[in-house]
Amino acid sequence: MIKINNLSKKFDEECNIRIKDTAFKDGTSYVLLGPSGCGKSTMLNMITGVITPTTGNVFIDGTEITKLTQQEKDAYRLKNIGYIFQDFKLIDDMTVEDNLNLLKLGDVDCLPIDEVLESVGIKGKRKNKVNRLSGG
Repeated sequence: MIKINNLSKKFDEECNIRIKDTAFKDGTSYVLLGPSGCGKSTMLNMITGVITPTTGNVFIDGTEITKLTQQEKDAYRLKNIGYIFQDFKLIDDMTVEDNLNLLKLGDVDCLPIDEVLESVGIKGKRKNKVNRLSGG
């Protein structure tokens, strides 16, 4: 279960995003709807510990994410949360293979690279630099 309480993020004087107290139950699917700029991505980034909220708390299965250090948040996300970044967080000048190998540095248990690449239809792009691939 994910619980958020009194969550807000202030970016500047004109942009202050507030999220109402919410609980997301295990085993239930949710859809976030709203116009561009209303805070959907910001909320997800706060829940997953990518960004720190200005106020409020995030609890995931009893762990208060907002109290963890950034390094602890990153480790928690790697081990417990499946999260796909909008900008993919890939290093453009490295190959697809090298980017995937970076996960091993974080002691992430991964499928074999060929299997991962085949599942998304880019097995032949293993040695290509990321900046040479389509964003889609």
